[in-house]
Amino acid sequence: MIYPGIHHQITPFPFSDGNTSDVLLTCLRAFDPTAASIGSGAPMSTTPLRAIAGPAFAG
Repeated sequence: MIYPGIHHQITPFPFSDGNTSDVLLTCLRAFDPTAASIGSGAPMSTTPLRAIAGPAFAG
């Protein structure tokens, strides 16, 4: 994870398809790089948020 922490604002829908679960997936992948997704239905994420991942992130 990037250090020091940052504030990252996703552009609101309909201008972006960002999802708050992207943050959760990024945190999960810090512990389990094999995690492919988190959640289900509309809040499901398969896209880690690169802006907070940091340089050593392998996901």
